Amino acid sequence: MNVLQKHTVELLQLTYRLEKELLLEEPHLDIILDLIDQREILMGEIDALIAQGERIDERSKKYLEEAYKLHGKQLILLKKHHEEVMQKMGQLQQRKTATNVYNFPKSAAGYGAFFDKKQ
Repeated sequence: MNVLQKHTVELLQLTYRLEKELLLEEPHLDIILDLIDQREILMGEIDALIAQGERIDERSKKYLEEAYKLHGKQLILLKKHHEEVMQKMGQLQQRKTATNVYNFPKSAAGYGAFFDKKQ
C-alpha cells in the first residue's frame, strides 16, 4: 500500500468519524473542528502527491468518491446544527431583553421612544 492509498483510507475514516460525531444529539464542536482540520491536511497531502505524478488506483478512487458523497451529507448536517445554534442564540437574546424589561421597568424605553420620567 503506497502513501496515496494510505491517505485515501485515512481520509475516508476521518470522514466517517466526522459523520458519527455530527449525528450525535449534542455534538462536540472541538472534535468536529479537529476532524475537519485533519481532513483538510490530508486532502492537501493527497493533492501534493497527485501533483507529483502519483497515480490514483481504483480502490483509492472509490474511497475518494465515497468520502465526497459523505461530505455532501455532512454539509447538510452542519447547516442544520448552525441553524439550531442561531435559533437558540436568538431565543437567549429575547429572554435577556424580556428579563431586563421586567427587572428594570423604569429604565426601559419602548421602541426607542423617549419617556419623561418626572412625576
